[in-house]
Amino acid sequence: EDSFTRHIVSCIGAELCPIGVLKSPIAASSIEAELDKLFEGDAVVKSEVFRNLADSISVSGCPSSCARNQSSALGFNGLKKKIDGVLTDIYQVHVGASISEKRAHQIAKTDASWTIVADTIGTFVSNFVAKFLEQYKAGKCATLRDYAISVREEFSIEDYAC
Repeated sequence: EDSFTRHIVSCIGAELCPIGVLKSPIAASSIEAELDKLFEGDAVVKSEVFRNLADSISVSGCPSSCARNQSSALGFNGLKKKIDGVLTDIYQVHVGASISEKRAHQIAKTDASWTIVADTIGTFVSNFVAKFLEQYKAGKCATLRDYAISVREEFSIEDYAC
């Protein structure tokens, strides 16, 4: 594939959904653009991991999880939160779901403090994927899900912050 455009899973979002909180397709587009930037000049690795990344990241516009963020390697659900007195669009981060015949199923881990401002979601995902790529190139993690599972217990939102 040449571009991640229209390959990251999102629900229909607040623009069309009556219970939606955020416009998740816009967040998915931001992720796609940042992933395309991350892989500029590295078409070989991009082609190796493209399908895996596209199948492993999802964005829901609210906690209903219509985009299956709780069963994703890296998932997000939209929320609003007051930050410094201002109602702000944020995404709750979900890391490392294990849905496999090889191991016991577990939903992605999350924490109330694992939130990012909506406008930073593309950069956050790019930072997360860049750390996965370090492990991938070193032969330590074959998939984004493997990487996410390996970091889920020690996950720190600050390690990937923008």
